[in-house]
Amino acid sequence: MNRLGIDDSLRNAYDHSDATMVAKLHLLLSAVAMITLFVDPAATARIPPMAWVVFLGFIVHSLTLYGMAHFQRDFSFSKLVHWLDVLWIALIVYMTGANHSYFFLFFVFAILVAAFRWGFDEAARVTLAAAALYCLTLFATNNASEVLRVLLRSAFMLSLGYMVAHWGESLLAQQRRLGLLRVVSLLSNPRFGIDQTIVRIMQGTRLHFNASNCVLILHQPGSSEWNMRSMRASGDGKLVTIAMAAELAHSLMRFGAGQLIFHSRPLAAPLPWTGESVAYETEAGKWLSQPGELGEHVADLLGARSYISVPIATHTREGRVFMISDEHRFERTDALFLAQVVAQVSPVIENIDLLDRMASEAAQNERERIAHDLHDSTVQPYIGLSHTVSALRNKAAADNPLIEDIERLAAMASQVVGDLRRFASNFKHGEPASNEPVFLSAVRRQLERAGEFYDIKMGLQVDGELHLADRLAAAVYQLVSEGLSNIRKHTRARTGSVHLACANGWLDIDIENDGADEELDFVPVSITGRCTALGGTVRIEHRAPDSTLVHIRIPL
Repeated sequence: MNRLGIDDSLRNAYDHSDATMVAKLHLLLSAVAMITLFVDPAATARIPPMAWVVFLGFIVHSLTLYGMAHFQRDFSFSKLVHWLDVLWIALIVYMTGANHSYFFLFFVFAILVAAFRWGFDEAARVTLAAAALYCLTLFATNNASEVLRVLLRSAFMLSLGYMVAHWGESLLAQQRRLGLLRVVSLLSNPRFGIDQTIVRIMQGTRLHFNASNCVLILHQPGSSEWNMRSMRASGDGKLVTIAMAAELAHSLMRFGAGQLIFHSRPLAAPLPWTGESVAYETEAGKWLSQPGELGEHVADLLGARSYISVPIATHTREGRVFMISDEHRFERTDALFLAQVVAQVSPVIENIDLLDRMASEAAQNERERIAHDLHDSTVQPYIGLSHTVSALRNKAAADNPLIEDIERLAAMASQVVGDLRRFASNFKHGEPASNEPVFLSAVRRQLERAGEFYDIKMGLQVDGELHLADRLAAAVYQLVSEGLSNIRKHTRARTGSVHLACANGWLDIDIENDGADEELDFVPVSITGRCTALGGTVRIEHRAPDSTLVHIRIPL
């Protein structure tokens, strides 16, 4: 996903389509330039013979660009294209006489391409370069009689280029805003919890505004507890959640309840007029100045050069969101658009919160029912089996050759009964906190049990920190258990490994077994079904000499 808020594959399709259109117009302009020389004999008589080489080179350049665009080469929509155009056009203007050459209008084509493809900054640079090169061609011809005409044309080119650059930037800004609104409006999977939704929205919004940090401050009405969620540009997309002191929270929440805030520090202390601190009153519909001390105080607390802030309120939470910049300056329109984003996001968060609570309550009721069924249908028979094995052990004589096997079976039955009781209790009431996520502890116990009962030695490798919602963690535990079951049932492997990693919005699970009997062409039905329900994929790899890898990818 890029800053326009669309998939990279779709963005590439748009780029190639635009590049093809630009290449066709480029080829048309070069052909018209060559035809003009034959239509106007007077112009042909004035140009030197070297100019024909330049025009032919411009046509070859256009044909090359068209070929690259047709075959979808990345160079066809790079920034180098319009800079080469500027150089070619400057050379043509120089060869045809800067004071009476009408080919200077071709500069506008390069400015248009830069503006509508790359925005204001790039178009402004192209405009300045084109005007400067046009003026240099006049001085290179040593013809000072037409200085006024060239300067007027340069001024026209600068003003037109600035307008085109502004329009191009406005178009790209609208595309980015529509893309962001589409992204934040997507309803996340309630199975992943509300935190994952907040992470996705904060990350997308921060990238859109190119902010250094996105800070969300929330609390429940009537509660004295405040929580701050922060996502910095240097934090690799990780959300940091901390409990805030009430005094600090109130310092950041001193603005009016419905005010949109825009604050930018002065460029330097002797230039106070270069700073601005205003608030938008939604009821009045206009921007009003606010005390500079308040804006500066909040800027000091946030460590910001410039920031914008809007209120956020749902049925269960209220607070503010801050977009912070350490380098560039925000605009007033950024605060207005951030308010639109928050208005779009609030219903999404409320829906996710409602679905999450409904799912949690339903899951709790289902856990209680399953816990009772588990105790009655599974634990009790194992208890009976344990008692039977113990009675059999008591009947066996001391010199019975099966005494060791019976004792091992009795110990195994007792351990299974203890595990089942502990599992039923934890399943119903939740597991106690530990130094690592609960599901990782469960996975480790499952791997240890595979080694004790079935003599399958499985290793566990975890890359980075895994912060998964409870239902997703339960699904991951089931996927690993299914993988171990497949190894035990379908192979004679005695070693293997489980690898868990989170990267770039994906959870990767690799279950590998070594020493398989043969290369089995199978599809794990249960794993595939669970993974598909989570929106993920499953891939089977057969590795030399005789190992099999099940690679699972689940989107976060």
